[in-house]
Amino acid sequence: MADLAIDRGQNHGRELEVELLLGTIIRLTGTSLMGLARPLLQRRLVDYLVSNGVDRPAELIPRVVAEPAQLELLVDAILVKTTALFRDVSFYRRFRQQVVPYLQTYPRIRLWDVGCSTGLETYSLAIVLEEEGVGERAMIFGTDINRHALQQADKRVHPRLDLEASESRYRSAGGTRSLAYYLERGVGEGVRFRAQVTRNVAFARHDVATDASIGVMNVVICRNVLIYLANEQRRAALALLDRSLQPNGFLVLGETDELQSDAVAGHYQEIATATRIYQRRSPEACVRRHAVLPRRIVEDTVSMPPIELARPPAGNRES
Repeated sequence: MADLAIDRGQNHGRELEVELLLGTIIRLTGTSLMGLARPLLQRRLVDYLVSNGVDRPAELIPRVVAEPAQLELLVDAILVKTTALFRDVSFYRRFRQQVVPYLQTYPRIRLWDVGCSTGLETYSLAIVLEEEGVGERAMIFGTDINRHALQQADKRVHPRLDLEASESRYRSAGGTRSLAYYLERGVGEGVRFRAQVTRNVAFARHDVATDASIGVMNVVICRNVLIYLANEQRRAALALLDRSLQPNGFLVLGETDELQSDAVAGHYQEIATATRIYQRRSPEACVRRHAVLPRRIVEDTVSMPPIELARPPAGNRES
């Protein structure tokens, strides 16, 4: 019994240290981590502690306060998100076949890429829209809670890009050119995306679990983000994404994500089961609130006229 009491006391003390460490990170960076699922947080913290030879979470607190580089590494370890150009080629094929024909009928197109990380998914979407002839009239907003990842995304330069693997995925996803057409040599060994990819892309920090909507969209893509959120935050995020879509707009989730809220699920019909592409079918207008975003996003959103709803000709739809 005494040993059990000691174990419980040690676990409680460790939990308090974790909370203190998370509070320190939030205070120093403004990045909210409280909405993330607790098992995920604990697992990534333990992995970071082990890999850096640290015994207790409390030992990291003075380090992250005194060393910005240590803080940055810890935040990246917690918020790590696997990303690559044209990752999950089946999604991009379905997007071309079943979503783009609708978008081609709109005078202006707005897409929101939630959890964009370093921007490779966002730029992949920009390439698809460019090849399908709607790049000039599309605006893509990439958001994430990881400031460091957003800084890299906004530079338009990626230092570590496997060009051979990226080219293979691009071709498999329906690419019509060579991927090199959209890239140029960047600083050092990195590559830079050309203007036709980046001209209508903007990045901003946004927490989908706690912040307000960034505006009204034709497409909201939130792939493999919801699985990292606690149940309450996941429901709040889905409600926010729902409010951000035009009627007949498209919601894209990750393969392991589901529309768990009955109120939200009733607004959609799934058009591509394997890739979780849903079309909003609720005709009524939604209540929308707007978050405070960088000036470029605000000006672009305000200046856009109302989107005319339309459906593509029957011949353009996949049977």
